[in-house]
Amino acid sequence: MGAALRRLGWALPLLAGVLIAVLWWRQLLLLTGMLSEGSLSLLGNDLAAATAPGELLLLLPTLLAAVLALLLPGLPARSWTRLPLLVLLVLSGARYLVWRLSVLPSGSGLLTAAGALILLAELAAVLTVVLPLLPGLRYEPRRRSREVDSLLAAGAGETLRAEVWVLADDQSPRLVRRALVAAGNLGPALAGVTLIDRRGRPELQTLASGLGVRCVAGSADDDPAGPALLQRALDSGDSDLIAVLTADMVPLGDLLQRTRVLFHNPSLALLQTPDTHFQSECYNRNLGVDVIIPKDREFFYHYLEVVRDAHRAVIACDRAFVLRRSAIVALGGFATAPLGQRLGRRLQAAGWDLAYLDETLCLAEAPRRFAAYLQRRLKAMVAEAAALADSPGGLRPAPGAWILQLHQRLSLAMPLVRVVLVLLPLLALLLGVPLIEAPLGQVVVQALPFLILLQAVPPWLSRGHQEPFWNAVVQALVAVPLLRHLLGRRPAAPGVVPTGSSSAGAAPRQSLSLALSWPFLLLELGLIAVLLVRYGLPTLALLLPSQPFTIQPGYIGEGTLLLWNLANGLLLLVCLLCSIDQPVLRQGDRVPLRLAARLRLGEQELAGVCRDISETGMALILEESRAFPPGSGAELWLEGLPAAPWPVTVVRGFQADGRAMLGLRFEALGPQQEAQLLGLLYRGGLGVVRPPTLHPLAAAAAVFQGLLRANPVLR
Repeated sequence: MGAALRRLGWALPLLAGVLIAVLWWRQLLLLTGMLSEGSLSLLGNDLAAATAPGELLLLLPTLLAAVLALLLPGLPARSWTRLPLLVLLVLSGARYLVWRLSVLPSGSGLLTAAGALILLAELAAVLTVVLPLLPGLRYEPRRRSREVDSLLAAGAGETLRAEVWVLADDQSPRLVRRALVAAGNLGPALAGVTLIDRRGRPELQTLASGLGVRCVAGSADDDPAGPALLQRALDSGDSDLIAVLTADMVPLGDLLQRTRVLFHNPSLALLQTPDTHFQSECYNRNLGVDVIIPKDREFFYHYLEVVRDAHRAVIACDRAFVLRRSAIVALGGFATAPLGQRLGRRLQAAGWDLAYLDETLCLAEAPRRFAAYLQRRLKAMVAEAAALADSPGGLRPAPGAWILQLHQRLSLAMPLVRVVLVLLPLLALLLGVPLIEAPLGQVVVQALPFLILLQAVPPWLSRGHQEPFWNAVVQALVAVPLLRHLLGRRPAAPGVVPTGSSSAGAAPRQSLSLALSWPFLLLELGLIAVLLVRYGLPTLALLLPSQPFTIQPGYIGEGTLLLWNLANGLLLLVCLLCSIDQPVLRQGDRVPLRLAARLRLGEQELAGVCRDISETGMALILEESRAFPPGSGAELWLEGLPAAPWPVTVVRGFQADGRAMLGLRFEALGPQQEAQLLGLLYRGGLGVVRPPTLHPLAAAAAVFQGLLRANPVLR
């Protein structure tokens, strides 16, 4: 609370200044000579109807909402605090929407219909933010983890053994090898590893044979999403459980130990875990906010699924889950229930339970290119819509789960709603007609308290996992590909884009795909053109004595429409920068470990400390300065690992912090050494970088700084 009060100390003068500016802005314009009493303003009647100084009490809710938003991070998240804030958010939203009904544009029926359509789009956007908060009043992400701890102490599930399935599609052989090696090192609960090669690539079959892994291979003509390969793998095994991963994932050492204990419950058929990326996504990395803004689907995996678990409505995904073999056999195999949400819904309809464990037990590669990201998001949305349309009979949601189902359906439609929220205001500004028939001062009084609470309360209630502005960015990114899919056209760039972070998956150079970014570029240029014609040329006319341009009269609601379009312009600019691919030089991300090491090159042997270890190499800080020619072969011993040396090559030597450092690259590691390296890097989820919980203002400031830096353009 002390930190919150200190924040309030510097924020109150700023709030007072903003409040005074809002109340007296027309008078300030008069004093500065920007507006004369008899002249026609660029915003016409909307400016003249601004809030008067005597309406100070009307702005009191706005002031209180702003103070609450600043104090909120210091407030403890308890039941007695969560419920009043949620009620306040709902009441302020209801107040705003009721007022919006009273200011629908009048005149022609078409204009009223446009105003009603934009109001419905606003309502959908608000509901997608507020609905999941209603059943999440007792949001407890550690509930399942505490249950696992108690079951482990009691020795539950020790007799259960699990087989690991690694599904390979278009991933590089390096990623497939890494997944197989890590899966084979999961301890005594492991019953075996099976590679399911959906493409039937001969090099993967050779790889599996060399590692002693069973391989179930398809052919290039097979449907990659078909159940035939899964059914073959199911029929040829006999383990109690099946852990399903994809080839771009790294299972952590305690995956089976932490999951199998929950299957002591005989009615549990499927346990879902988070699909966590240990690199930043391409779109937020471009803005430099990868450790600030929540990662892709962070809200889904670390909030929604936790709440769904409490209401027995867990959504099954197509990877990172553990499955009871007997449940699939009883269901009739994968022929009737393919992987993903359809499998989970059919299991629930048959009377089986689903659970969710909010622990990072496997790490996945993030798409390194914007096209790969869009393909993955679109594929997930299409599969989710198909699962909702194919709902089996007899599935009755638990109390509270119907709210989550409504939110799920609204979320699938939000990209199209985002198109309406961008296009209609731009079209209205171009035609000079209002969508909200109210002066700007009245809009500030009625709407600003709710908008402040909408940006502040949901992130606090979800412990930083929900970021409303960033959700709008993601919705806008996938809007046009989804629309093209619904119209039966190809939704993304031609060809298959690798999803992993191999050299083929990263952009070779900085590039902008017009096939994917043209909607943002076109709308941004259109907005600039409308602003230039509507306001730029009339402003220039005021400065010229001849006034060759005709000044159009203003109208009530023009100021609100202008601000709305400027906000959309900021959103489109963020989307445009997100769509620029930047080269990624590293195949694997570095983990900040520090281990004592010895390096032997020929007859020389030096001691040092290694740091920044990755899957391909490391940096070695030497205790004494020595020069090594690049390309020299050497042997390395690491503290805490078996005595067998690791073959390395000296890539380069450099000076850092006044000490000599060497860049080393691993060469031809054996399977045992690969397993040791993966265990060293990813044990306990060391590679996971979780964004800190930031105040919404701080997150918005970080995004704005990213826009000013314009890294995708200037770097």
